[in-house]
Amino acid sequence: MQVCERMSAEGGIVTLPVELFSTQAALQDEEGRRWLRLSVANVDNETITQVCQRLSELERLFGWELD
Repeated sequence: MQVCERMSAEGGIVTLPVELFSTQAALQDEEGRRWLRLSVANVDNETITQVCQRLSELERLFGWELD
């Protein structure tokens, strides 16, 4: 949940933690808890491109190494 809050505050990207969409069994391992959901429904291609750019910026800002 902290990652979702930080992404919203620092990157303007609203995401939801996987806990809202998964069963408890799916959350038992570390890998299962790493997932986030975001929606790009009802937006144009330019907005999707901007979201991708913000995600890249957040990756550097947060010190993440994403696949």
